[in-house]
Amino acid sequence: MLLPAAAETRAVETPYAVRAYRDAWNPTLRHEAHTVYRRTRVPVATDFDGETGPRAVYPPATYQPLEGADELAAELATQQAITAELHAIRAAMRETEARMQLAYATLARQAAQAKRAAADAAPAEVAPAAVPADRANRNDTTEPPGAADGPSELDW
Repeated sequence: MLLPAAAETRAVETPYAVRAYRDAWNPTLRHEAHTVYRRTRVPVATDFDGETGPRAVYPPATYQPLEGADELAAELATQQAITAELHAIRAAMRETEARMQLAYATLARQAAQAKRAAADAAPAEVAPAAVPADRANRNDTTEPPGAADGPSELDW
């Protein structure tokens, strides 16, 4: 069995900036910001010059920017759509506020009507009944029968 010859390779180091962090196993230990290098073996045949950089510098291959005027037109269309949506929301809020004020006025009117109805339905104070003349002149201190015994329980 023949094995294919291994392609000639070289080492490429890619730097990764790591921010300061606390150790997961020992929270009292804090690691300062530092750079971590990853060494990768790549075939010599590649046209890589060894320089690496941040990902933000090189756009992905699928990214195709629009021309200047087209990009501005797209941004303007987005802003116009957002503005139209905000106007619609503002109009809906005004309608809701008007409905709420109308409902509040209705409730206040109904509360006033209920208060007037309760005042009209309350019985007027009853004037004490006139005491018969034959009892008014008596100086009778006797109590009615059963009053001396104290309050009695009613049988229902």
